Amino acid sequence: MVTNMAPDPAGIRTLAIFGDLGHDEVVTTSAHILSLTAGTPVPVTGGRIRPSVTGQWAVGSTNHTLNVIDGIAPIDFADFDLALGAADGAVMVVNGATTETPLQRQLMWWRSDGKPRICFVNNVDCHGTDSFSHVRSIVPDSKSLVMQVPIGRGTDFKGVVDLVTMKALMWSADGTHDVVELPGTEVEAAEEARSELLDNVANLDQATLELVMEGQKPTEEQLYAAIRRVTIDNGAVPVFFGGMSANTGVRPLLDAVARYLPSPLDVGTVRGSTVGDLSQIIERKPFDGEPLAALVYRYLADPQFGELTFVRVFSGRLEAGAEVLNPAKDAPERVGKIYRLRAGGGHEEVASVGVGGIAAISGLRRVRSGETLCDVAAPIVLKAVDFPPPVLQIAVEPESGGDQDRLAAALQSLAKEDPYCHVLPSEKTGRLVLAGTTELHLEVLLHWIRTEFKIAATAGKPQVCYRESTREGSPVLEEPIMTVEIAAPEEYRGNLVSNIAAMRGIIMSDESLSDCTRLIAHVPQAELFDYVNTLKSRTMGRGCYSASFSSYKEVPQDIAQQIIESRRGQ
Repeated sequence: MVTNMAPDPAGIRTLAIFGDLGHDEVVTTSAHILSLTAGTPVPVTGGRIRPSVTGQWAVGSTNHTLNVIDGIAPIDFADFDLALGAADGAVMVVNGATTETPLQRQLMWWRSDGKPRICFVNNVDCHGTDSFSHVRSIVPDSKSLVMQVPIGRGTDFKGVVDLVTMKALMWSADGTHDVVELPGTEVEAAEEARSELLDNVANLDQATLELVMEGQKPTEEQLYAAIRRVTIDNGAVPVFFGGMSANTGVRPLLDAVARYLPSPLDVGTVRGSTVGDLSQIIERKPFDGEPLAALVYRYLADPQFGELTFVRVFSGRLEAGAEVLNPAKDAPERVGKIYRLRAGGGHEEVASVGVGGIAAISGLRRVRSGETLCDVAAPIVLKAVDFPPPVLQIAVEPESGGDQDRLAAALQSLAKEDPYCHVLPSEKTGRLVLAGTTELHLEVLLHWIRTEFKIAATAGKPQVCYRESTREGSPVLEEPIMTVEIAAPEEYRGNLVSNIAAMRGIIMSDESLSDCTRLIAHVPQAELFDYVNTLKSRTMGRGCYSASFSSYKEVPQDIAQQIIESRRGQ
């Protein structure tokens, strides 16, 4: 049976979930969220959940549609940026059991700045957990709205105090909770924490400030509304706590998602540009009556449904069988079947999807992640991420000559799924060349070729993608310059700054946040080979970085001559 997918946009919450890489509880928390919204357990396969699913959640008598997008990916990959681009808000899952703050978390937090966010600290029931230190490490105290106080620590974690209702939520073995009056031992700490919460909200919300100045205490509903306002304005980050046991703390988290993260109507007008001129801005309002504007944020080769294209609709309605425009290709596309993937597994074929909806589409052959689908009569280009040119390339060949066609098909599939991945023919050898953005990016792509596609493949050494241009009639060699963002403990700042200078880098930004230093620099890609190990050695393994393409610039003449001579030798 084909149905229409037309929930009230005011009740839709589209969120990306991300968190500490290598932290299995990020996936587990995602699975718990989906299990509760689906009413049935959600399987975790190969360390992943389904990439984009829809479930339901009620707060009181109000039902909400939750669209959950898996954003668990390294920030070198398009998946992370596209998940944020398709979502209206985000939940960052923090592993409360670690003794130190993973600095990769800092990079993710900075990258997601601009999205309304909720922080969920889990594993609070592990021995030695210091829940609040993890919050302070990424969220400034003035923007941190600690919504709960844990009752007990480590293995004695029994529940939380809800600082809005001033009731205790005491966990049950199945992850549900009983709402009870505050234990006498928790009253003093709870009152102090609630006072701090009210102060932080009042500092960010004028209506709450006026109540406080008049000597009044906001009601529960007034406080809920104020926290929602400052969260959507990106001024505050509500913080919640949970444990590693099944669903512990996830129900209050889902209530918070519904209460505090924005609907498509809260996000409001989406901005795009005209085809061929990114400076000409076009706006679309989040209504079904507007022309269609949808973002393609993921491609997936599904063993059951074949090639699926995941889209988020920002305006208008996407109809099965309709002709739409892909402005990136300046070509029409015929929409095939549209599926809603259920949180608990399975799928539902729908006739259309409206504002705020996410869905998987079959039958689109020429569309890549990051591109736009729009009304043929009203073209628009939605900008989710900047698609960088390839800056590193590596020759790839199968160990068995009989796998050549399979390897070519695998590379093309990867390139369609990941817009940061490119497949180039080698002019000299005829071998396939895989190109991407960083060494990590290429390493992971090669890993997928060997594990997901089951192809035994060998690869050469990564090479910089130089290019030639002409200036004043003379040929010039240009090299890719990368924007490098580094997070490390403050004590290593001087060492890192001098190292960047030695790599022909230029510091663009230098700031201290808590006990962490954040450096942003422009560095030639040629100087970044094996930088992950250089950074480890200079920070005792406590630093991390990300790199993204900035621009091409002329190579200094002496270095250019060395590169040219090296190429001749090859």
